[in-house]
Amino acid sequence: MKEERNAILRMLAEGKITVEEAETLLEVLGEDREETAGHHRHAQRTWRPPKPPRPPKPPRPLRGMGRFVTGMEQFAQDLTESISGTFEDEFGAFAEEFDIFENEFDTSPQLISVAPGATLEIKTTRGALTLFGADEPDLKISGALRGHYRVREEDDVIRIKAKRFDTALTIHVPRAVERLIIKTHLGEVLARNFTGALQETKIQTHTGSIGFETRALTAGKIWLSSHTGMIRLSLSDRSACNIQAVAKHTGEIKRDAALENVEQGQGYLKGTLNGGGADVRLATHTGTIFIKASASDEPSIVTPAPDSPPEDAAGEDEAA
Repeated sequence: MKEERNAILRMLAEGKITVEEAETLLEVLGEDREETAGHHRHAQRTWRPPKPPRPPKPPRPLRGMGRFVTGMEQFAQDLTESISGTFEDEFGAFAEEFDIFENEFDTSPQLISVAPGATLEIKTTRGALTLFGADEPDLKISGALRGHYRVREEDDVIRIKAKRFDTALTIHVPRAVERLIIKTHLGEVLARNFTGALQETKIQTHTGSIGFETRALTAGKIWLSSHTGMIRLSLSDRSACNIQAVAKHTGEIKRDAALENVEQGQGYLKGTLNGGGADVRLATHTGTIFIKASASDEPSIVTPAPDSPPEDAAGEDEAA
């Protein structure tokens, strides 16, 4: 191509062609050169052997935002699997707890077989507790939903514990029970129609009143204790017992019973009934203690007003 260009320039110098003709020839020569070069490049691309595929690059360690995004994806996957497993576990647990759910609404009395010489222990936090001495062979619990209390039996011991803060229980206690132990923090305890079948009775409350009613009492132990609350002991005048009562601080002791060998002072009383026998102890800090002996073998607890002593109490105190 260089020789043709030189030839065209030489012909122009010799005057054989004009300038316009020379420009035309050079343009034609340039187009032919580009076309020839294009064909040459095409020929090179056509005959060039294909390149082998590149092997995949190994993954580069995550850095910055890429590592954070991948970590969040893994966290979301783990969370989904965890929620799915938890849901299955909870659904299975719900099926197992369905019977307990039904018991929450069961108000029918619960009957428990009691062997002779059994011990009954009751614990509540707050709520009225009413007990009746009964001639039936079974212990009966009523007045509360099944789910509000728990019963455990170990050998000859029956334990009843309130699970709710304000659970009121009514319990019929058979004669087979020989030991009765009650402990409550805030609530009243009323025990009625008991006989000398109980060999040991212990009722303790911090804030609440205690009423204990028994027929002829000749043996065993009774301990009634209330830190802040009234204590009312009602028994048959045919009972034979040793009685000790203590009312500390601002507490008082009032009686309607013909006691013997009386020793009495400020917040203190000691005496015997019908020569002594059963051991009876009563204690309070800021409450009032009432001791009543009734001629009836089925006494009824009637709480007098704190500011009015029982009938004939003052005369007996003076005689003592």
